[in-house]
Amino acid sequence: MDKMQIGFSAFFYKVVVGLMFLFFAYSFWYSFGEVKTVFDVKSSSLAIVLGVCIILLLLTTSILQYRFTDKQFIIFLISGTVLLRFLSIVLMKDPIESDMNVMYEAAKQVAQGNTIFSSLETVVQSPFIMYESFLIRFFGDATFVLKVCNVLYCGATAYFIYQLASKLFHEECGRIAAVLYALYIPNIMLCSVLTNEHLATCLFYFACYLLIIHKGLSHSYMWGVAVALFAFSNMIRPLGLFLIIVLVLYLVLVEVLQSPDRKGMLIRLIGVCVIFYGVHYAVSYALGTSSNSRYTFTNEGYIQSVLVGKNEKRAEQEKKEYNMDFINKKLNKIEKDRFSSIQMSLGKLEKQEMKNTFIKGGYFIYMMITIFAAISMLHLLVQKQGNRNYMLFLLIIASHLYTKFMNMHILYEGVLVPSLLILQSYGIYMINQYCQKLFFKK
Repeated sequence: MDKMQIGFSAFFYKVVVGLMFLFFAYSFWYSFGEVKTVFDVKSSSLAIVLGVCIILLLLTTSILQYRFTDKQFIIFLISGTVLLRFLSIVLMKDPIESDMNVMYEAAKQVAQGNTIFSSLETVVQSPFIMYESFLIRFFGDATFVLKVCNVLYCGATAYFIYQLASKLFHEECGRIAAVLYALYIPNIMLCSVLTNEHLATCLFYFACYLLIIHKGLSHSYMWGVAVALFAFSNMIRPLGLFLIIVLVLYLVLVEVLQSPDRKGMLIRLIGVCVIFYGVHYAVSYALGTSSNSRYTFTNEGYIQSVLVGKNEKRAEQEKKEYNMDFINKKLNKIEKDRFSSIQMSLGKLEKQEMKNTFIKGGYFIYMMITIFAAISMLHLLVQKQGNRNYMLFLLIIASHLYTKFMNMHILYEGVLVPSLLILQSYGIYMINQYCQKLFFKK
């Protein structure tokens, strides 16, 4: 039975990695065509530019590897990440609009003592509203302070990315992934918006950091802290069942099936679900008591929004015949949505020329990310890996693709970016290693 379980686990890894390789290869092919159109160049010219950029990236990788100690790099990383985003919030004067404005106005009311929530949408975002109101009490008009907090959360996320990629693959991978996150244009621009995405993403990858660095369920208590952070992240920006399903599936594959003490691991796995929902119950009860809200944890609308996920299906009806035409159509739509998200994050930039430059840069960076992600998947597919904790990030991306195929809007894009950067960093590292062996043979 043990051999069957281990065999199933290994087979599942190969299937997921193989499918993700195919997706990233397709994604690179699609993005290559998009970048060629945006820059209005021939395929051969773009291939030359791409080759030059890859060489420069590999040289930069070597500099990151040999020119900084670990402490020096962390200081350089966090200061660079924070400085770029601080400049963006100073230079970009985005007005508070849409649901961000609704949440901020509700936070001001809470700061003044009015805690009665009557709207489901407001109640769903009540943990974030309480967070905003806390800062408003201290700073009055806290818009700039909230944006600065966004910057600090991104700095912390960059640190977690560095630590995670270093633990999963190699220290050099951590440096590559973290620097690419620091330079990721849409994330830089989004810091000037009062969104809950930055805090939720920071909590999410803090939880991933604790779970992976401290050996998952094997640690006596840290897994419980990590699950509580996942729960807080879900309350700040709900992922619903998506999050707990991915988390449980990851723990079963990597922890339960690989452990000699499966009974103990199963008990802790049950504890994961208890803690995740227990934190939601506790916070919901506390907020419901303080706000006199007619929406509670047991309310059907609240459960659908926070614990299940909004699961908004698109209006158009599609005949789901899973042939090559259907798959090609869906993949094209996924890629178009991804590129449109880059444009939306730069939508408030006033100077059109600068906006176009950033959009082109974002497209080109994404193209490079996809080719290295495909290389990373190919290497993981053919090489036997002892550390399979990277499956957590693969499952996050794979599950996101599944929801897209099912026409569901569950997962926000911001939480995907660090996972993608962590995975593709291994591809850059391996290419760098091959080049060193090829050109610097003793």
